[in-house]
Amino acid sequence: MMIWEAITTGFEVLGKWQLWVASLSFAAIFIVTYLLVAYGLSKTSENEKTAPLGCVAGAIIPTFIQVVFISILIVFLLPILMGGDEFTPFSYISDEWWRIVKAGFFGFAILMLIAFIPIIGELATNTPGVSIFVIGMVIFHKIAGSSLRHIQELNGTHIDIEPDFWSIIGFIILAWVIVWSLTFVIITILTSTKIVKPEMMELGALLLGPAIGVIPGLIALVVYISYVILKIKNAV
Repeated sequence: MMIWEAITTGFEVLGKWQLWVASLSFAAIFIVTYLLVAYGLSKTSENEKTAPLGCVAGAIIPTFIQVVFISILIVFLLPILMGGDEFTPFSYISDEWWRIVKAGFFGFAILMLIAFIPIIGELATNTPGVSIFVIGMVIFHKIAGSSLRHIQELNGTHIDIEPDFWSIIGFIILAWVIVWSLTFVIITILTSTKIVKPEMMELGALLLGPAIGVIPGLIALVVYISYVILKIKNAV
């Protein structure tokens, strides 16, 4: 079955150093940026005149930072997630940054709509890695969709590569299983080797969650991308 082949391909990406370097760099930059912003917001909230602004900014800015960082990371890694060995050139990211960020926030809007679906919405919004998967799935279609459709045109195939409602639900459940399993392994390694103390993990859940969820979320995204590419290959 294609889905099993896609899952195998997804976990093979764990062996690519590019994924680890980019993801760990993202996690480090994200944590530093998040802490700096949190410090600035706390100072704003302490001032009576700017306290209301600090509260509003505190609700919006952290989400904005996460979506922007995730969007750029996914596009930067997109060739590798699609089976290649090279990063997306920085020149493309600098030229298309607005398109990339828009795709990320469109994915975030889809995530918010999914949040209203019983059970599935909770899985998608309360698990950082699954949130990354949903946003990444939308970015993949927004950024690479036209190229995949062009490949189909050249080969005379016309299959619908965008998922329907039930496919999205199925992949979210699969992504949750992958993310939960890998996150459990990562947390176990971090705590057992004392790189991160258990009490620190509990206190920093809001901060460490998105950082730790990056790799599992990307692996789930690779599974989805591999499935789409396999559909096209089989049609050709």
